[in-house]
Amino acid sequence: MHPIEKAHCINVRSIHKYTVQKTKNLNFLFAVYICIMVIFLYISDNTVRKLLKDAGAGRTSKEARNELKRYLDKKAFEIAQKAVKLSHHAKRKTVDISDIKLAIS
Repeated sequence: MHPIEKAHCINVRSIHKYTVQKTKNLNFLFAVYICIMVIFLYISDNTVRKLLKDAGAGRTSKEARNELKRYLDKKAFEIAQKAVKLSHHAKRKTVDISDIKLAIS
């Protein structure tokens, strides 16, 4: 399962409510922290902002950037997983460009 899908295990807006109720449960707080950290894992906000700007967008909302970031992170992670599986199948430890190209297609 992709880390971003795991991150949706809790509604981010309700984190404060849950942390106030369950402050003694350190495992729960750690899980909340991991969920927050994993939401935006690979592609930075500035990269997405530049991508949208180069595509012609003058201004963008944070929600739009975050949604695009989530989608790109998920797709990039899926391609990377496929490429790793392909390299293992070829009995190699190094992911090659051919693995990436095959994973994309």
